[in-house]
Amino acid sequence: MIASTLLQTVLLTASPHAGFALPPLELRFMQPGDEEGEEGGEEGDDPLAGDEEVAEGPVEGDGDGDASAPPADPSAAPEDSGGKRKNKEWNLQIQAGGEFFVSGQFLAKGASFRFGAWKQLWIRGFMVGGGPFLHYSILVDPAASDTVGLLTFNGDFIIGGGKYQKFAVFFHATAGLGIGHVSDNGGDTIIVPIGRPLAGVGGYGHITERISIGGLVDFGYYVVAVGVDAMITLGFHFGK
Repeated sequence: MIASTLLQTVLLTASPHAGFALPPLELRFMQPGDEEGEEGGEEGDDPLAGDEEVAEGPVEGDGDGDASAPPADPSAAPEDSGGKRKNKEWNLQIQAGGEFFVSGQFLAKGASFRFGAWKQLWIRGFMVGGGPFLHYSILVDPAASDTVGLLTFNGDFIIGGGKYQKFAVFFHATAGLGIGHVSDNGGDTIIVPIGRPLAGVGGYGHITERISIGGLVDFGYYVVAVGVDAMITLGFHFGK
């Protein structure tokens, strides 16, 4: 009712017969909740404010902020050569030491040399390998003044463990065929075919990534006597 009376008064005042005119007025009827709407409008005058807040977080599907991406698999990371499950290498061996006949027909002693290579497979801390070797020994029997020379071509087998490119300990077995010559103090020489089966233990440690030093002790039967070989070994390692 009050709103209608005010409207009539304004219209009469603005009539051309009154001699003056008021600018048109915009009437707005307040409804409950309009105050809250106005206050909210003042705070939200900037239409871009909401967009900025939304843009703060990562966009779904963005590779840099995709929280749903699965974590990297640690097992897929590359491992260095020392940590691989399998490693293969050639171990070129130069071995030198002494050989001693301790029983049998000859009680001789002398120098012994071996040259060859082992192809080794490492599976974590386990090692197995083998390869060809040339084995030569020159011995002297002081009692009979005889000189004994032995030359054999051997096949080696080793099995053991350790840490790749660090150290190894192993069981060693070798067998070979060749020739032996015996010279007495009278100048007579006898050449005979021989076999040389040996078995023992050995080990080595690396002084660099490619070079190792170690030892090897074998026991065996040399056709005419039981003997012992004690060697110092120098290894050159190739492969990964």
